[in-house]
Amino acid sequence: MTDIPTGYTPGPWKVFICDDGREWTGWPLSITADSVVNANGDGRLIVRTGGQYPYQWDHGTSRDEAVANARLIAAAPDMAAEITSLRAEVERLRAALGQIAELQGELNPSNYTHDDVVMLNNAFGETWQIATAALTEQENSNG
Repeated sequence: MTDIPTGYTPGPWKVFICDDGREWTGWPLSITADSVVNANGDGRLIVRTGGQYPYQWDHGTSRDEAVANARLIAAAPDMAAEITSLRAEVERLRAALGQIAELQGELNPSNYTHDDVVMLNNAFGETWQIATAALTEQENSNG
């Protein structure tokens, strides 16, 4: 599992695109963070590409691809937060599956008909098998 880096400029980040249809000159594509501003009140510059045609960052990169790449980079803080949230949810669900897998017991047939007990015991057995299989699959994928 990849660790999420720390110490980066807090989001949200935004993409500046000078896309007026002319040849790109100067710094037509940059990513800033308004969460940190300079003395002029401008957002902190995160990434600035060289933008003179033919695109200084890579002669094989089209304008559309460069813009898509910038948008992906700008989404990084939001994606990092979502990954952190999803990892916590996975751990919560894994813990719940672990509790299910550790359950033991049998229904008291005196409280139910024989058919009810058989049905409920079968349902419990299936639930236990599902939880155990999910936990085993997770252990094997981390393995």
